[in-house]
Amino acid sequence: MGEETFEVQQAAADFATGRVELQLVDDPGAAAEILTQLPPAGAPVTVVRPIRLPHEVDAAVRRLAEQQGTTPSALIRRWVEAAIVDNTTPDPVTELRYLSAAVQRIAETLDSTRTRDAT
Repeated sequence: MGEETFEVQQAAADFATGRVELQLVDDPGAAAEILTQLPPAGAPVTVVRPIRLPHEVDAAVRRLAEQQGTTPSALIRRWVEAAIVDNTTPDPVTELRYLSAAVQRIAETLDSTRTRDAT
């Protein structure tokens, strides 16, 4: 565990047990300083969107990101942005691949259900 992580955990424990108290100070200068750190009005806002990926897919994304010298998040973000641009006119081959993958998942689910019911 890193030293900084330990310090944060220790501070949280101290606060939770009452050894440390927070004291709010009405300081207009501090508030003004915080406001200067905010993005300007109208600036783009980034939204966090958690997604669930199978372990194998996540591992592949991490490998690709490393090969490209970027983070998995940045790589996925580029893919999403590209998909939005590409989806203005759907590609029939891509649509068939999605349908084929969906049918395969359904078949696997049905097969595992049958196997489980047979036992």
